[in-house]
Amino acid sequence: MLVAPAEGSGEDDHAVYIYLNDGDTDRLKLKTVVPNKVWGDLTMAGRAPSITALANGSILITTHNDPVGRDRWEQKLTIAYRNFDFVVAGYTYSSYDTLDPDNTSECDFNVLTGKGNSSGKPVATKGEIVLLKDWSDDRGQAVCGIE
Repeated sequence: MLVAPAEGSGEDDHAVYIYLNDGDTDRLKLKTVVPNKVWGDLTMAGRAPSITALANGSILITTHNDPVGRDRWEQKLTIAYRNFDFVVAGYTYSSYDTLDPDNTSECDFNVLTGKGNSSGKPVATKGEIVLLKDWSDDRGQAVCGIE
């Protein structure tokens, strides 16, 4: 679940709450809480974040800016369960300039292997396991060459 910050909490971003089936009682147990992690605006259309369970068991967290400014973008984090914790397994980012159709970028890379593509060219970095709680969007943007 994505949970909006409480009013007056001083946090700007949504928390991520992940529940898992406990296996014994078929009830969900809270496994992870990552506060102040996901950007988004629920009051303006085109900026609301989303979270989706994927068929392969991973989780997809999507943030985007569709309505404001000339620079429009979408970012996706693929979250996987590894070694009893949630890690960022994939990072995808795309953007376009509403006034300059040639100013676009696309990047997709596997954080675990460090391999991917940015605007049609291969990118590579050291593959690593990054816990969701330790992830910073700057990390993915640096690999993709996004300013």
